[in-house]
Formats: sequence, C-alpha cells, structure tokens
Amino acid sequence: MNKKELIKRLSTKSDLNYQTSKQVIDVLTDILSEELAQGHSVRIINFGCLIPHKTSERWAKNPQNGNLHLIKSRIYVKFKTGKLLFNKINPK
Repeated sequence: MNKKELIKRLSTKSDLNYQTSKQVIDVLTDILSEELAQGHSVRIINFGCLIPHKTSERWAKNPQNGNLHLIKSRIYVKFKTGKLLFNKINPK
C-alpha cells in the first residue's frame, strides 16, 4: 500500500473526504518525522513503537579494490510491533 491508497482507504472508512484525509496523513507523517529527528521514540499502543537508533562511525572496505572508506554515523528507525498488531498478523 502506498500513500495514495492509504488516503483513499482512510477516506472510505471514515466520514472524511479525500482532501481532509490527505491532510491527516501529511500532518501525521510530519509529527512522526519531527519526533524521530529529535531522538524521541513514538509509541502507539497496540500498534507498535518507532525507535530511533544511532550508528557509530566505522571503516568499511570496498571489496572490488580494497580501499577503506569512512562511513559516517547516522540515525535509522527500528519498528517493534505491538501485541494487537502482532496477533492480527499472526493468528493462532
């Protein structure tokens, strides 16, 4: 599912029109991005948790020519599923 499909599904499952649904998704992604950029985790009960992790700088070797390159530290996001989502995905 991509962003357009998510907006359409939101507008059909709720009483919101397409434009309002698009605004809701845009605001939600902005808020999540801002919080994660500040280093805060985002927890949505029963759905899951978005947790920012920072990697450290490290040296990597190019396998083709053997040159060493410094890979800078960066932040990536881990997702841990909540109980309700996990049970929906993996029914007993």
